[in-house]
Amino acid sequence: AILIVVAAFIPLLALRGIEGRLFVPLALSIIFSMVGSVVMAYVATPALCVVLLKGGRPRPANKLVQWMRGNYEKNLDKSIRKPGRITILWLLLTVLSVLLFTITGSEFLPSLDENNFRVRATLPTSISLNEAGKLANRMEAVVLKNPNVEHAISYIGRATLGGDPEQVNNCEISIPLKLPSTWVGARSKAELEQQLRSALSQFPGIELEFSQELEMRNDELISGINTPIAIYVKGDDTKVLIAKANEVADQLRKVKGATDVAVEDVAGIDDLDIEPNRAAIARYGINVADVMDVVQSAIGGSSASTFYEGEQHFDIEVRMMTQYRNNAETIGNLLVPSSAGQKIPLSELATIRVRQGLSSINRMNAKRHVAVKADVRGRSVGSIVSDAKALIAKNVSLPSGYSLEYGGAVEELQHALETLYWAIPGSLLLIFVLVYACFGSFRDSVVVLTAIPLAIIGGTVLLLVMGLPISVPAIIGYVANFGTEVQNGTIMVSSINRWRRSGYSASESASFGATERLRPEILSALIGVLALIPFLLTSGIGATVERPLAAVV
Repeated sequence: AILIVVAAFIPLLALRGIEGRLFVPLALSIIFSMVGSVVMAYVATPALCVVLLKGGRPRPANKLVQWMRGNYEKNLDKSIRKPGRITILWLLLTVLSVLLFTITGSEFLPSLDENNFRVRATLPTSISLNEAGKLANRMEAVVLKNPNVEHAISYIGRATLGGDPEQVNNCEISIPLKLPSTWVGARSKAELEQQLRSALSQFPGIELEFSQELEMRNDELISGINTPIAIYVKGDDTKVLIAKANEVADQLRKVKGATDVAVEDVAGIDDLDIEPNRAAIARYGINVADVMDVVQSAIGGSSASTFYEGEQHFDIEVRMMTQYRNNAETIGNLLVPSSAGQKIPLSELATIRVRQGLSSINRMNAKRHVAVKADVRGRSVGSIVSDAKALIAKNVSLPSGYSLEYGGAVEELQHALETLYWAIPGSLLLIFVLVYACFGSFRDSVVVLTAIPLAIIGGTVLLLVMGLPISVPAIIGYVANFGTEVQNGTIMVSSINRWRRSGYSASESASFGATERLRPEILSALIGVLALIPFLLTSGIGATVERPLAAVV
């Protein structure tokens, strides 16, 4: 029985990534504790029984156990006399467990309540550093007006070490909150978030994304995007990518639960285009290279000399003063010498215009992409992505050579499920081999495994009642249930077989064996439930990750 529980957790050691770091230690702890319990059962327990139970007499069962046993025997006899009905009921419950499992939403990991906010404000792309700083200070002041905010600190652009390669238009505000018990005017974190959103909406042209400190960093580590949902539009032409990304965003906004939907800002930087007029340049007897040299020297700068300091040397760059190169008109007044000694304005030798260009070009697997990002509220990530896929497939058509790829928490969930798709069947196969080795009977082994669907339906029903989606912790809970249910079934079938070997009929053996195991089975289950109740009721940081696992088990 102990080996069965250990076998259920061994495949979980194959988990990698974030889920591996979270749940491999859990699997190892359970495996080691099971090994320790075997040592305790075979070495210490017999000795303690000799010392503590010496001279004692067996006591009859208490009234509660007698009442339970009496009612159980009465209903058990009815079930044994009509096994067909029980089999049909088991089949219906098995089908129901599968249906409930499919309608429950899915997500990678439940969101941790960190008691803080990390607000990302995407400012206009062309904003200067000074203006971004002023705007950040104004947003800080608005946030600090809320009495439930501890303080607010804004971060603009990239850090000194370059860990966050962001542009100047990226402003992140760190907002630690006071203890929830001291909040004024907000009964929940969702209500407080809505208050801050409403307060910050007074700043036009700013896209807001609400997250938490660790949650945002975790999302960035998964997909490079700081939201749980990221849809990458991949192709060659950035203009087409932006257009299709906006179409995808329009469809995503229709999905219930998708919030802060935005297209990755890759445009908005002004480009200065200077296109030489070769005919005009030829009339004045000037080379195109000479014209572009003037442009390079005046705007970009050219090396005029070298400065030496010991063994180090530095180029001295010279270019026009800012007021003579800060707009297209003044640049057009730059003078280019002709072969005849004339000074010709650059505007007569070239077409000068300012157009909106790209602020960044992002690639994935050698393909350009533009990301559509969204946050989640009130629904699971899996259900939102499922609805979004249906809407996008119906209403968005992609040209040849263009494709969509879903990332973020869904991508990490898929990676975890790919491992669990073979880990769980492998676990069940290993359990079946152990059960078969125990009984030497295929029929008895199948009977033991029939308890697994009932374990699924119990956990899924409680998840639905508590409003929790299927997640990696919940799936780990199902795996734990597989081992525990098969362990209980193995002991139950062993007890029934012992009565069969004593000469009793199948129905009598089932009745005697099940009644004999009633108290220890209920007691072991009750101990497990009582041990996990605190995980269901606690509300501290990390409780949201523990709750699905505890609910399923």
